Amino acid sequence: MARSILILFALSFLVFACTGKAATRSSLQEGQRLYLVHCSSCHGTSADGKGPASASLAEPPRDIIKLREEGKLNKDSLVRSILDGLPGTGMPPYSDSITTEEAGWIAEYLLRMNRAENGAPD
Repeated sequence: MARSILILFALSFLVFACTGKAATRSSLQEGQRLYLVHCSSCHGTSADGKGPASASLAEPPRDIIKLREEGKLNKDSLVRSILDGLPGTGMPPYSDSITTEEAGWIAEYLLRMNRAENGAPD
């Protein structure tokens, strides 16, 4: 009986691990798509803050990858910034058009993207 439970637990873990990996890949792709649709016009395709609309803003958008490399960003702070915006800057809130889950996908994409590969996740 204990052996059966152990085998069932091991199989459940393997199924979760395999589907979690596929979901991560899929959510990274969706995060990239959402980033390109909602964020890249200001932040640029490589998240350097130099998107085509950045010149029209009073304050330039943040270089997200530089902040990430400096250890100043984490998933929670990115999700909050995406959903709530940053008062006093040109960063508007997106909570009316992006769900918390989608903001998480964008955040994960930004935390894993490789600027050298023009936005491809690591």
